[in-house]
Amino acid sequence: MLLSKEEKGFEKIRRCLDIFEENRDSLTIVWGLPASQRKDLALLNPNVAEGFDTLLDDFRKRGLGEIIETEDLLTVLTGCDAYYGDASELTYYAKKDHIPVMIADVEL
Repeated sequence: MLLSKEEKGFEKIRRCLDIFEENRDSLTIVWGLPASQRKDLALLNPNVAEGFDTLLDDFRKRGLGEIIETEDLLTVLTGCDAYYGDASELTYYAKKDHIPVMIADVEL
């Protein structure tokens, strides 16, 4: 989403962080990232990588939850009550395990 939509993608994530903060008393957020994602972003588009790091820092400063960087995102998913994010193979596994799924859409 960030590589293809850039600013729209950043704005969507910022809005999500605001919503998470408003509802922090009823949510525990686990932001699962592929371990290589930040390195890959830096290689593909350094400006996007820098903006993404800023979003991660904002998430940490707000104390919104936990960031887990791992190549085994399936293990992270199985400990969650719901999935929100990009369409990926995780959405298949979430549906298979009856975990509710909501796909992020930058246009909404």
